[in-house]
Amino acid sequence: MVPWLWIWSPQSHFPWSGSVAQHIEPKTNWFNDYIKSESGDAQIEESVFQRFSYGTQLSQIIKFLLATVDVSTLNPDAKEAYEKLLQLHNGVNEIKDQVRKNRTEDIIKAVIELKATSEDEYESLLIVLKKLIAEG
Repeated sequence: MVPWLWIWSPQSHFPWSGSVAQHIEPKTNWFNDYIKSESGDAQIEESVFQRFSYGTQLSQIIKFLLATVDVSTLNPDAKEAYEKLLQLHNGVNEIKDQVRKNRTEDIIKAVIELKATSEDEYESLLIVLKKLIAEG
């Protein structure tokens, strides 16, 4: 090709064309980024969180506080805080109960649908459920 004819062979890149090289590497240490160095050891915090979530830890603290506080000895501000803590605890328990109820209803619907669509799978499920019930 004659060098001065390069102008007649332009390269065009339309949308979604051209290089699609992309470096994809999942970030798995995101938890450590939220823990400041002055707050403690991020690796220990992550290990504790994996075993005992913040919700589990807070639940135990709240249960302990509600069980050990003598409300009759509290001043009005402390009584108000106690009542709010009790409302929070009861609200969390209501949410847990509702989620469990919804989950149970979903399981019942799925079993009814399974019985209607696949008798063999339904029978297999009954065997497993009978074993679970027998185990108590």
